[in-house]
Amino acid sequence: MIQLLEFGRDCRRGGEAYVARFHSYLLSRFEHVTPESLPRLPDDLNNAWKRAQYCLRSVRQSRPRLLITDISSATRNYFAARLHLKHGGSLALIVQSVPPSCFSRSAARRLLTRHFEKFLFRFANIVICNSEFTASLATERVRPDAAVAVARPGTEMIPPETAPARTETPARHFRLLYVGECSRVKGLIYAVKAMSLLRDRNILLDVAGGRHQEPYYADQVKKLISREGLGDRIIFHGFCDRETLSGLYRHASAFVMPSLAEGYGMSLAEAFGYGLPSVASSVGGIPELLEDGANGLAVPPADEAAIARAVIRLYEDESLCSRLGDAARKRALMLPTWDDFTQALDEQLKPAVISILEKR
Repeated sequence: MIQLLEFGRDCRRGGEAYVARFHSYLLSRFEHVTPESLPRLPDDLNNAWKRAQYCLRSVRQSRPRLLITDISSATRNYFAARLHLKHGGSLALIVQSVPPSCFSRSAARRLLTRHFEKFLFRFANIVICNSEFTASLATERVRPDAAVAVARPGTEMIPPETAPARTETPARHFRLLYVGECSRVKGLIYAVKAMSLLRDRNILLDVAGGRHQEPYYADQVKKLISREGLGDRIIFHGFCDRETLSGLYRHASAFVMPSLAEGYGMSLAEAFGYGLPSVASSVGGIPELLEDGANGLAVPPADEAAIARAVIRLYEDESLCSRLGDAARKRALMLPTWDDFTQALDEQLKPAVISILEKR
């Protein structure tokens, strides 16, 4: 049996979409995969210890041959993985970004989470990565005989080859679009700080994404917006369905991704599909997508002044916007599809899984 020890939500975006696609792949290629559909974590699991106990019970009941978990869930799934390995099971890891221990507020929590992550990497038989960047991170941490597969995500929102023309924005407004959670790693606060440096321009910022992942960070962003008097220039749309998000892409003048770390950049790939000129941090897997000055503008991470300067370049130079947008759309034609994702898993992952399942 194969068990994917991950959980879903109603709005699957980014990393959740990747896990959901991976789960569908497992169901299509192997027998005895659990769960048959990704469940939600029960609402009464209101602390880390309760969630860890829940996952431990789940693995104890299923007793899978192969247990699969995302490295971002290391704190929740550590004890379940230990039990699984103690009984001779094999372990596979999904790695989509820099391990989360780097971004914890608490020093004690960072040390504990780092220990959990190190354990999972050490005993992983298989690692599934979403980019060459995350594969390089994993290769440094896993044992030499571990199988490392790279399966890049597809561009889900729109087939690049049929990308329609965007809706033109009224001349009186230049609309920036941010798509992602309001979390520290996504760096939304630096886009907000950049907006405070752009007061004399007719620029708006649309934010599409939830604010529940890190409530303390969302409060910081909210207080900054209020303190800087930006409430009428920054519009929060929350989680958006595909139709709503597509409308935001079509009405945007440019896309901004101020991430502090990024394994691949699925929303950036979507923006490319819509022909949007983009401003993005030069971190993680983003340079695999965005070439500075060719199909977008790269900025250092955590640098609101650099973001503001890049936005001003786009705001003041219509020909630059057009050139970068056209190049972005051409780049989108070269990006992987979900069929490519499936093919990569067939070639790199399936043989390793079959080998594990055939062991007695």
